[in-house]
Amino acid sequence: MNYAEKLCCISYFPKESLKDEDASIRLNAYRALGFTKEALKDQHYRVRLEAYRAL
Repeated sequence: MNYAEKLCCISYFPKESLKDEDASIRLNAYRALGFTKEALKDQHYRVRLEAYRAL
C-alpha cells in the first residue's frame, strides 16, 4: 500500500496503523485516535514529541 492508501485505512484498521513501520502513518494514527502512553515509547522522536505535548 502507498502512503495515501494507508492514511485512508487508519479508521478501518486502527490497531494495525499504530504498528505501521512508517512513522508518519503512526503519527497520523495517533493524531486521529488519540495519543496513549504507548506513543511515549515509540521509536521515532516525532511521535514521542507530539505524545509528550498532547499528554
